Amino acid sequence: MISSILGNDWRDIQSAFEDFGQGILLDSDPRRQSDNDSIHMMDGQDNHPPGGYHRWHASIRVIQLLQIGDTDWWEKLDRVLGLAWAVQSFAKPRQQDTPNPAIAQADMQDLRTAWLALTPDRRDKQYDLGLGNVGYHPSPDQPA
Repeated sequence: MISSILGNDWRDIQSAFEDFGQGILLDSDPRRQSDNDSIHMMDGQDNHPPGGYHRWHASIRVIQLLQIGDTDWWEKLDRVLGLAWAVQSFAKPRQQDTPNPAIAQADMQDLRTAWLALTPDRRDKQYDLGLGNVGYHPSPDQPA
C-alpha cells in the first residue's frame, strides 16, 4: 500500500512520514472534519499520547523475524517510522481545522541526523524507554 500511494523513492516516503509526524496533512473531507479528525497523524490527543508507533514498530520487527518480504525494505520503513515518532514527539501536533505549524528546518535536520543513523538495536531501545508508558519519546532530539 505504501508503494502504491507514495512510490518507491525513499526520500518521498520519508517526507510523507515527516509530514505525518508534524501534523501538517489536512483532510478537508466533511466527515473527517465533523469527527475532529482532519489532521492525518498517529493516534493520540491530549492525555492520550500516540501508541501506534510502538505497535507498528513491533509489527515490523515480527515481520523481520519471520523473514516475510524484503528485509531491507522493512528496515528502511522502521527507520522512517522511528523518525516520524521523533517528529511527532517533538512537535506534539493537535487535531484542528488547519495544519499544525511545520517544525523549523534546523530542528527537522537535527531529528533526521539523530534518528536515521540509529542502528536497529538502538532504535529498539528507544521504544523500550518508559516501557508501559507508551506515547511520546521523552527526548526526541537526543535519543538514548
